[in-house]
Amino acid sequence: MITVAQSRGRAAPGATSALLGGGQFLFGAAVSPLVGLFGTQSPAPMAAVMTSCLALGTLAAIAAKRAHAS
Repeated sequence: MITVAQSRGRAAPGATSALLGGGQFLFGAAVSPLVGLFGTQSPAPMAAVMTSCLALGTLAAIAAKRAHAS
């Protein structure tokens, strides 16, 4: 996903990189409380949140690839 975004933002690579990095920090800060909501006694909540984020990232990459191809 980052590679696709960087290739689309060739005109302003610094701004593109800053937006991607800031987005990653923002998304991480928004998602991290979810792990605590599901409990702290087991690693299962963290695994579930990580799996969900991986699935969302995969769907976003597929959507970006389709949009880039057309």
